[in-house]
Amino acid sequence: MRLNILEHGHNRKQKFLLWLCRLYLETVPGPILTMTYRPAFFGRMMAACLHEAMRKSSHFSASQCELMSAFVASENRCKY
Repeated sequence: MRLNILEHGHNRKQKFLLWLCRLYLETVPGPILTMTYRPAFFGRMMAACLHEAMRKSSHFSASQCELMSAFVASENRCKY
């Protein structure tokens, strides 16, 4: 379930950046919407935490993680 405010509660700069994301993706991922909705609360601290969880705590390189994610998405028949 996605809150409606995350789709419509952004300033002009954020709306433009999200529009650019939507050129390449059907939907913008939830963490990106959340971080751009309340950047003072979620912004840099959340981005650093998300980066740590998604990249640095792994024994795999970034490209290996991307490859595994793409494979899992294809096996689950969902968009990566």
